[in-house]
Amino acid sequence: MDETSGLAIWVILPAVFLIYFALTVVLPTALVRSGGRLSRKSFAVRYFSVLGAAFVLGGVIGIAKVVNDRNFDERFIYGIFGGLAPIGAVLRSYWSAQRAQDIGWTKWWNLLYGIPLMNLVYLCTMLFVGSAEAQAQDSSPSGEAALAED
Repeated sequence: MDETSGLAIWVILPAVFLIYFALTVVLPTALVRSGGRLSRKSFAVRYFSVLGAAFVLGGVIGIAKVVNDRNFDERFIYGIFGGLAPIGAVLRSYWSAQRAQDIGWTKWWNLLYGIPLMNLVYLCTMLFVGSAEAQAQDSSPSGEAALAED
């Protein structure tokens, strides 16, 4: 192993990751205003719409490669996904920060997206935990009385 590859592994790659993390997680989180909220349903629809669009785009590109293999440029694929992946990451971070505020957490919990496997736990929390207002209403005495009247 020469010195250039050692430098790339220990200095350049972590620096690139930190810049990507700052631009796709920290910056969108910081831009969410303190009152911004996003319901569980809206979060799920937006999140899975972007994910579904990525799968459809990948399928279209894959079919185009199979159909027109000789004239297909691989750089096209890398350009499309390389350009769209950060946009999806920024949207995911922005929406997750809003959803965290809806749950009653600080938007900075969104930084968990940078920790492998913890990001999946955080995503599941965003999808399955109800809003803070609904939780407060369920635990209040008036909420219990309203349920008993129904």
